Amino acid sequence: MATSKGSIVALLFAISLFNYIDRWSVAGIINDLQAPPDEGGFGLTDAEGGLVTSVFIITYMALSPVFGYYGDRVPRIPLLFCGVVAWSIAGLFASLSKFYWQFLTFRAIVGIGEASYSVLAPTIIADLYSGTDRTRVLGLYSSSIPLGAALGYIYAGEVARILDWRWAFRITPCIGLALAFVLLCTVVEPARGDADGIVESASSSSKAERSGFTGFFRDAVEIWRVKSFFWSTWGAVGMTFTAGALAQWASAVLQRFNCDSNDAACEAVITRTFGMITIIAGVAGCFLGPQLSKWWSKKDPASDAYVSGVSLLLATPFVYLAIYFASSQYTLTWLLILLGETLVSFTWPLLAAIQLSVVRPSQRNTANGISLTISHILGDSVSPLAIGLVADKMHDNGVSRAIALQKALYFCVTASFFAGFFFIFAAAHLQKDRAAAISDAESGYHELNTSDRGELIIHEIEELAPSQLSLS
Repeated sequence: MATSKGSIVALLFAISLFNYIDRWSVAGIINDLQAPPDEGGFGLTDAEGGLVTSVFIITYMALSPVFGYYGDRVPRIPLLFCGVVAWSIAGLFASLSKFYWQFLTFRAIVGIGEASYSVLAPTIIADLYSGTDRTRVLGLYSSSIPLGAALGYIYAGEVARILDWRWAFRITPCIGLALAFVLLCTVVEPARGDADGIVESASSSSKAERSGFTGFFRDAVEIWRVKSFFWSTWGAVGMTFTAGALAQWASAVLQRFNCDSNDAACEAVITRTFGMITIIAGVAGCFLGPQLSKWWSKKDPASDAYVSGVSLLLATPFVYLAIYFASSQYTLTWLLILLGETLVSFTWPLLAAIQLSVVRPSQRNTANGISLTISHILGDSVSPLAIGLVADKMHDNGVSRAIALQKALYFCVTASFFAGFFFIFAAAHLQKDRAAAISDAESGYHELNTSDRGELIIHEIEELAPSQLSLS
């Protein structure tokens, strides 16, 4: 049985990694999908290409609150297993699609998998670690997001070049199925609140009050009133809008400016380069973000939110310049993308650390589901499609496809800018909300005499100084 903390985190990391590889494989072979049917594609417009990603996100965001509700009330491992199996089977069927609408339908179903692990996995990690260890491990786990996205570009492009684009959607689902069964058969789920030294009371009246829609609605309203959660969620909207649009269209705009029509070799070079830059930026950002927050916490315990906000504000000019120079300065554009993506990636692990610390352990899955739903419904479910629609509209008015896509991408600049300020607003309330979450936990939790970290009792948490309440 995978009872050690490290083995559980490694398995959750692997599931996240391969799901993100599968998810962003679409962006790696977008030109293959847009090829005419007689060349093996579906003949898609930019808007239709963006819709492939958007329908996936729509399913993901619609089911995130569902997994959040049940994740706070029933064992999480079986839920996670069902979600990963659904993703894997749908991914395999997508590779067999003969028509665009079939491919679109199955890619939408793939969103079930991401909804399950994106909501549940961080809360399982939060129940394994506390304090700065929690932020550090969440940073490690979150690195699977940019790493998987980057590998998805490279993997899909290479598979399409060697075999056929359909094979890109057959390998990762098989790995996903194998990981799902390993998860179900080996992982022992930690108790909710275990790492914080408090576990859920067995009170049947408490569970009855939290059951059904009324219980979910009560939790949701309580969570949404937490100001640091509210503002960090809006920050996540801007961040995911920017990240989603760039992930979908950044390599495409460079290919249109620098590659001749049907120049597969040129397109493959850009896809691989973009993938490698995303790997470097994502891993560096997910490592440096928590480290910078840990250093900053010595001066301000709200460092998680401040680092997130400042990094997004600093990323804004780099995003703008990368888009601006895409048409003329090839090497400089890559450097600007690297710097911009690194700064954006600071936010991934810190967002989870912020939001999981300002609600009670019994509400963490619901809170995660709400945050993911809002950030994706207004963020990366919108941006790929919106950018594609704007680019198509300008192209219809006589603008070249390359310049039209370049101009449409400027929406990312505004999104990144506002996201930075939203996180700074969250910082003003973070410490007060963290202290309130720990205090409120007494009403529904009882003491733990021991834990994986040794002796820890609830009054020790209550006696922490405010400066010690930061997760970083």
